[in-house]
Amino acid sequence: MRFGKEGQGPGEIEWPMCLAKGPQNNIYIFDSRSGVRAVKYSPDGEHLKDIKLPGRCQKMIILNSGDYVLDTLDLNKEVNPTIMAVVSNEGKIIKRFCAAKDYGIPSLTNNANQVYFTNDNKDNIYIAFENQNRIEKYSSSGDLIWRMEPGVDYPIINKMDKEMWPELTYVNIDIKIDSKERLWVTTFKDLPEKRGSRSQTLENQYNLEFRIYSKDGIWLDRIPVPVPHFKKRIYGNRIYLIDPYFETCIYEYEIIEI
Repeated sequence: MRFGKEGQGPGEIEWPMCLAKGPQNNIYIFDSRSGVRAVKYSPDGEHLKDIKLPGRCQKMIILNSGDYVLDTLDLNKEVNPTIMAVVSNEGKIIKRFCAAKDYGIPSLTNNANQVYFTNDNKDNIYIAFENQNRIEKYSSSGDLIWRMEPGVDYPIINKMDKEMWPELTYVNIDIKIDSKERLWVTTFKDLPEKRGSRSQTLENQYNLEFRIYSKDGIWLDRIPVPVPHFKKRIYGNRIYLIDPYFETCIYEYEIIEI
């Protein structure tokens, strides 16, 4: 099945950032360029509607209710900025949550508060911070359940360089949850080199590990990342690692209980 086409009109996509499955198996594609919107399709690929989303965001997940969760940090609109928002199916903000760490310089605060997030079957929301030693769990309504700082073996220093560009320490670059509600956080083992270009990011893949936590934030295990990849998905007891550059393939691994 093929559906959608490039463009800015209804049902068209200009810059797709992520794809998600929602209630009734409807398909949502997040388009970050055309006014920031979600394009909704039926399971058969029929265009249903476009939903304009608030603020500037890069990622999206769909809750069982049909509401969205977005990263919507915007320092120009809030005195005490939050990073996340629960948004209705019609694109209206229901609640903002998850406080940003203020670094005193707007551009540094904006860049050092990037996050990865996922949800479980009960729509609890789990957030891992890219440049902070910080993982948090929230209810579907945006209420904090727990916060932890699991620790890494290198200093975390986020600052501006001499040219006044953000100089960031990278900590976490993904978070997913398996069928037993364990968190799989992709974390740098040692102080990573600067990330930016695709080649630099690929080189850093060998410095990553999967850190596994319970749904209550209890440390369970750590596993070396077996192959370079940019994204991972977990379905049941299978992990899929997506490698679009080295081998242009998807690796499938089984989660084995020992």
